[in-house]
Amino acid sequence: MSTSSFGEVGLRVAPVRWPATGLQSARRAAGRLAADLRRWAGTPPPEAAPPLSESQRHLATALEAALAGMRERTGHRGTRQAYDAADVLAPLLVLGRTAEEPVCWEVPDGLYVNGHPEALAHIFLALLGNAARHAPGAAVTVGGERVGGYVRLTVANPCAEGAEPGMGLRLCARMVVAEGGRMQVQPGTDGAPATWRVLVDLPASHTPPR
Repeated sequence: MSTSSFGEVGLRVAPVRWPATGLQSARRAAGRLAADLRRWAGTPPPEAAPPLSESQRHLATALEAALAGMRERTGHRGTRQAYDAADVLAPLLVLGRTAEEPVCWEVPDGLYVNGHPEALAHIFLALLGNAARHAPGAAVTVGGERVGGYVRLTVANPCAEGAEPGMGLRLCARMVVAEGGRMQVQPGTDGAPATWRVLVDLPASHTPPR
């Protein structure tokens, strides 16, 4: 199995400001993500953005609700803080029950990250979108564990053997590095079909959220 590491890529990325819930705000949030990716890639915007898929609408709306609740509880807006990764990623469980792409949830509680919860949501929205594009309808496994001074979060999905990381994953890696983390891509060749794994390591917090 080969491993592509993006740990040295660097770019300052402002945390996302997720708006109020609702379909239109979900479209705006996804539109800002697409605009960010186009800006980092240096490509002009298309004349008309494609509509969100059902799974993207579910994910964006669920993430907005979770992040809004987190802001309500903590009062933090745009500052680094300790947060539980499961609190941000738990809406993926809802996504797996309601959309066409099933999600296998393997993220335990108590994985505390030091950073911006909005950034983690931004990163995983991009990773799940990438998985949906390259393996539509296939199960996606989201896992988490503590590895040294990092919280390691993993997204795994079937892929074509010999697949290589594209621009979307490289841009996602820059967002991870902006959070003080690192990202690895492991295009798997074991089994049929092969399994593509993206490993995101984010700085762990030594104390739980307040």
